[in-house]
Amino acid sequence: MKDYQIPVWRGMPVSRLTVSTIISSGRNNFGRCTVNHRGGGHSRRYRIVDFRRILRDIPASVIRFERDPFRTAPIALLCYGNGVLSYILASKNLHDLRYIFSSEAAPIEPSNCLKLKYIPMGTHIHNIESRRGLGGVLVRAGGNKAQILRKTDNFSIIRLPSR
Repeated sequence: MKDYQIPVWRGMPVSRLTVSTIISSGRNNFGRCTVNHRGGGHSRRYRIVDFRRILRDIPASVIRFERDPFRTAPIALLCYGNGVLSYILASKNLHDLRYIFSSEAAPIEPSNCLKLKYIPMGTHIHNIESRRGLGGVLVRAGGNKAQILRKTDNFSIIRLPSR
């Protein structure tokens, strides 16, 4: 059972933020069927999600929430102050916020992007980078969250959802 319900956009996604995917339907590079009972299904377009959140110190507003066919978490379409559109992973209480920030001085609210040294201990977080500049690779599925347990000068100890 889901913890939260977000009204999801039923229309088409932003076309410049999507790419088409090639479905192999169980066939190899010669076109021969190598895996039986595969194929069919609806054609899907992959939404390009911004896991790195490169645009810093620019407020972004949430335009709408969408369902991505390749993931379980809902995604949110953002419009930054300079007019740039991007998709991010939607967190639990994102629909209550007016603006989202990605900076070191951002408030501690859902979907704001901060460095771990600026987040207090005990806070629940998601979309965590394992190395600087790599982009979020941990805790990205729908409904997952991690918790900051302890911090030192250079490292943080985080409880992951797998426990």
